[in-house]
Amino acid sequence: MRLLLWADHQGGWKVFGGSTGFCLLDSSVPSPDLVAELASPSDEGPRALAALRSKMAAYQANGARLGWLPSTHQQAAEIWAG
Repeated sequence: MRLLLWADHQGGWKVFGGSTGFCLLDSSVPSPDLVAELASPSDEGPRALAALRSKMAAYQANGARLGWLPSTHQQAAEIWAG
């Protein structure tokens, strides 16, 4: 909700829910959150983290210039800039 309020205040930004799909240039259809991919508790562990990193790489390969990948398990966030 805070992100939506910020986007409305700034203008020129769009916020979509996690179930929204977008057809990217490589024909993949991920569901982005600002390109802040929020891991759920079931997304913790090496295999799940690798899948989230792959998803972030796909966003970047299809034109995303910035992505955030926070991990509550690791209490850290990866910043993807391109």
